[in-house]
Amino acid sequence: MRCARRDLLLTMLVLATVVFQLCLVGHTKAQVPEVPAGWGRYPAPDPESVEMYCANFSRMEWEVDLDEDNQLQISLITEGANVEKQQLPFEIKATDVAPGLDGQRFLEGRKHVRQVSDGWLVGFDSGEWGGTLLWFNKDGRTHRKLIDGAIVGLGTLSKTIVAFTYAAAPFERGQGDVFRIVESATGWEAQRLTSISSGPLLAEPDNDDDSMLVLARDGLFCLTSSGETKSLIQTNYDGLYPNSLVHLPSGEVYIGMRHFVTRLVPSGDEWLEQWLVPEDCTHFRLDEKLMECVCVGQKEK
Repeated sequence: MRCARRDLLLTMLVLATVVFQLCLVGHTKAQVPEVPAGWGRYPAPDPESVEMYCANFSRMEWEVDLDEDNQLQISLITEGANVEKQQLPFEIKATDVAPGLDGQRFLEGRKHVRQVSDGWLVGFDSGEWGGTLLWFNKDGRTHRKLIDGAIVGLGTLSKTIVAFTYAAAPFERGQGDVFRIVESATGWEAQRLTSISSGPLLAEPDNDDDSMLVLARDGLFCLTSSGETKSLIQTNYDGLYPNSLVHLPSGEVYIGMRHFVTRLVPSGDEWLEQWLVPEDCTHFRLDEKLMECVCVGQKEK
């Protein structure tokens, strides 16, 4: 009986190791890929540095994405363009989202949209002010609340829709939960999968494997379909508002944010963090009159 139990535990350990290794697809030893065209390396700034303070006032918001050939794309988000790419066939009213002022706040925040068999899932993220996840039927006339909390992302993990929530009082750090969104006989419902104490910020949009990458406030994690998490590398992007994450087939991870793009490169069991800036913005300063972080050209060598 003891041997059988030991064999079962060993099998579970092996399976967990295999699943976590799916997050490490790509490099097995240290490699330094070419910097994307038009970009240059920048020394990792200290969280309390003047560079990070300046970047917080930057008007450049960089978004990372993959094209149809799985090639990296880095684009500048223009003001008002940071919206969900998938558009709804109906208009949502503030009163549909939440009562009172919250409804308008949620509606003006970021939205995450996912089409399902009988309608739409729409997640609302108004930052520290909260949010919600709603199901709408195909014409938008009927809706139902599934989750109460800021929805920072919708993705697919092991062919199941997952929602990431973040909860914090204004100006305070919070924590988050991960929910499976499943269809039952009575409609769509949210089933809590796990919690992330430091609060999720971003996740891979879709992954049919049994694991996916999740960026939290204190670093990059691997999340499995069973709810287990493993820390891969600690990061600190406070004040830079990461907005997008892509995982290249070669293994590197790119994260788009305010002023910078970071690249995380797997090296065996570790990850290397590299900071990138446009070639024409390797030197920047805070214009105190405009209260804006402005580029002043290339940094002197």
